Amino acid sequence: MPNECRQPRRIARARELLVLLASVVLLAGVACFAIPVTASSGPQPWEDGLVRFYDAGDLGRTVTTAAERWNDSGARVRLIQVGAPDDADVIVEVDDRKLRRACGSDCLGYTSSIGRPSEGQVEVLLAAELTGDPRPLSVWVAAHEFGHVLGLHH
Repeated sequence: MPNECRQPRRIARARELLVLLASVVLLAGVACFAIPVTASSGPQPWEDGLVRFYDAGDLGRTVTTAAERWNDSGARVRLIQVGAPDDADVIVEVDDRKLRRACGSDCLGYTSSIGRPSEGQVEVLLAAELTGDPRPLSVWVAAHEFGHVLGLHH
């Protein structure tokens, strides 16, 4: 093939490569603006570290002990029990049916939000087998779910 025929092909390939490179640079520039927004949409903190919870499951000392563990942990949070669901940020309840639907048959607890939701209340579901007198397992599960409420993942 004569050299004259190769020249236009090389120019066309160079143009294609230049367009591809410009597209990659443009996408990278857009990503620099989009990624921080996406990264910042993680768990939102609770105002002043205060989380109000209502024990709708009548778990009593299990839930209050779990809250006390967080309050004494050194983390800058304060979980306080309130007397009415309307005053609560978090509703703790026992509902095995909802719990099984949310996370399966081996699940002991489930939290509807990691951190403070943008609106509404957080729902914490605990298994009925955790009711009764506080046991190490029941307190641990409740404290674990409060950790999700505070924004912690596994």
